[in-house]
Amino acid sequence: MDPPVAARAEDTARAPMSDTAPASAKVFTRAYNTTTRAVTLTFDADYWSPGNPAEVLRILRENGFDWTFDTTGYQGASTAQILQRVRQHTVPGATIVMHLSNESTDTAALPSVISTLRSMGYGFTTPYLAVIRGVIGDKYGALGARNSVLGFPRTDETATPDGVGWHNHFQKGSIYWSPETAAHEVHGMIRDKWAALGWGRGLLGYPLSDEVGVTGGRGSQFQGGNVY
Repeated sequence: MDPPVAARAEDTARAPMSDTAPASAKVFTRAYNTTTRAVTLTFDADYWSPGNPAEVLRILRENGFDWTFDTTGYQGASTAQILQRVRQHTVPGATIVMHLSNESTDTAALPSVISTLRSMGYGFTTPYLAVIRGVIGDKYGALGARNSVLGFPRTDETATPDGVGWHNHFQKGSIYWSPETAAHEVHGMIRDKWAALGWGRGLLGYPLSDEVGVTGGRGSQFQGGNVY
């Protein structure tokens, strides 16, 4: 019987939606071609809106790329369903496609997927090495880096759509920087509300504080107001 082998984690380059499929295909090719007896986790692009993950998968298949199974988080699969697929279909040489985005349940399930694979005897090599630098990097380190409330990085440092600031997304939140506001973390339901209002381009603008405890709950200050 073959011993357990290491799982190799890859992540796609972040690209505009029109470039999502080619970017995904490029990374998937590298992961697939270098996999012999290892399990590969290949992550689709982070930003789906207004994209369609099923369309990306179709384009990949039409271009000759293949995988062992898809965790189907973009279809709303529960964590229990995703873990069941991982236990059922993971074998040496398998390639697992996951969809890490705000709309996909794969994002929340990923820590459990990693724990499940470890319990099956797998280890991990070559994790995604995000570019986190400068003031945002300092902020991430001050919060505790991967052991903080934010968890592991999900994107490289990226310019904000309005061209004013920079940001990194993490498993459980984000850090945003602008020249007028410095770098601050946003996470949880406050981040969800801020995102729904348009991020930094919305009426609230950029964060002026980290999330802090307030009487009766939690709160964050923004340029245009507060969220509690």
